[in-house]
Amino acid sequence: MSITIEEVSTITAKSQAIVPKAVRKAQVVDYGERVAFSVSDDVVTACCADIDQDLAIETFLGFLASDIKARPQPALPWHIKSTWAVRAFRAIRRGQE
Repeated sequence: MSITIEEVSTITAKSQAIVPKAVRKAQVVDYGERVAFSVSDDVVTACCADIDQDLAIETFLGFLASDIKARPQPALPWHIKSTWAVRAFRAIRRGQE
């Protein structure tokens, strides 16, 4: 059975919200952690941002590392790199004229 805690907090003059003591005691957030806010119509939802973000980044980096090991790609030959650089330079010059 999950427990729902509903608390009210006031926005300060500096647009800061104080996390109520009951929420802090529930170990939802701790000092220095980031909080993500989501707004939909007139409903604001807050959740811990650090946990989800770190997990997503770690998952992506792990996938990327395994993909690079599974399918190593050779570096582009110098003539292709230089051709792309020249084309990019010309495009930038045309945009500035």
